Amino acid sequence: HSKAWRDETCRELLEQYVDRHLRSSPSWKDYLSQEWISELMRGLCDRLAKIFLEESFMDTLLASTLWSFSACFMPPACRAACWGEDATLLRFLDRALACESSRLLWQLEDYAAPEGAASRLGKTNARTWPRAIAARSAGAGGLHTMQEKVDLDSLE
Repeated sequence: HSKAWRDETCRELLEQYVDRHLRSSPSWKDYLSQEWISELMRGLCDRLAKIFLEESFMDTLLASTLWSFSACFMPPACRAACWGEDATLLRFLDRALACESSRLLWQLEDYAAPEGAASRLGKTNARTWPRAIAARSAGAGGLHTMQEKVDLDSLE
C-alpha cells in the first residue's frame, strides 16, 4: 500500500489540502450521530492508528490526522482509542505532537481530554498537544500552568 505522506510531492499536496479544508470545525460533525458514519470513522481511526504505530515512524502529518479523531465531536470509540485505550498509541502520539512542530487539524476548542487523561500521559514538562489539551480540560489551574509554558493561541 502507498505511503503518500512520505512522498515529497504528495506530502506537499496533502499539507495544502489540510491547510485549506481542515483548519476549522467541520460542517459534517453534526451527522456523526448516524451509525453508519460513526462506524466509518471508527474504521478510519483504527486504520490510521495501525499505520501510525507500524509504518509512519512518528510522522507529524499522520499523527495530526490521527489526533483529529480525539476531537469532542468524534465517536466515543475513536476518542477512547486516541486518549489511551492503547497506552502505546497515546505515548507515541504525545511524542509526535510537539506544540512547536505540529498543528491541530481542527480548532483547539474542538478538543477536550477525558477525565484522568493527564495522569495517563505521565509527569513531564514536554509541550505537546495531548498535554496542552489535558491541561486545558483539567480547568483553569491546568490551563494557566500550560499557558506559562506555551502560548497556545500562537501555536494554532
